[in-house]
Amino acid sequence: MTYWDFHLVFILPIIGLLGLLAWRANAVTRQDLVWLAGMSVIALVYTTPWDNYLVAQGVWSYSPDRVQATIGWVPIEEYFFFLVQPLLTGLWLFLVLSRRPPSSDLPPPWLPRVIVAGVALLALVGVGLLFTDKGFYLGLILAWMAPVLALQLFVGRSMLWTHRHTLLWAVSVPTLYLWVCDRLAIGLG
Repeated sequence: MTYWDFHLVFILPIIGLLGLLAWRANAVTRQDLVWLAGMSVIALVYTTPWDNYLVAQGVWSYSPDRVQATIGWVPIEEYFFFLVQPLLTGLWLFLVLSRRPPSSDLPPPWLPRVIVAGVALLALVGVGLLFTDKGFYLGLILAWMAPVLALQLFVGRSMLWTHRHTLLWAVSVPTLYLWVCDRLAIGLG
């Protein structure tokens, strides 16, 4: 299975289905789509150096006969994935948001301190794992995502708290779907 095949089998059909469902449910607006496009560009820009570094360090590789071309160390299909993954998860998020009312309670007053401590701990653990062979990949994930998570939690903690149950579904389902797809694709070669 080529990387383009992966997109054609696992990614693009589900985006089409989610887009159709979101449109039919009036769950997504034109402004939402602009927001999703912006998120896709941010994902591409932020993830590109991280992914190139991972491949350059040998954390993972791509079989040359499974990809069309590379830019830097990364196949163009991976860059395409950086653009379409936010579309998949964003469309799912809008569908879930349209069906679940937000919680009416406010975040507890201790939440900002816990957020700062938790994100700092994740970043420190990530940096520490960078110096181990077995933890290198997890370390890169934690160290790279900690600033984004910190910003998101700092700026939007009230909204995230209000929608915490919805966000659990909105994040869990696409994550599990992509894990299964990745495992199947690896199994198919």
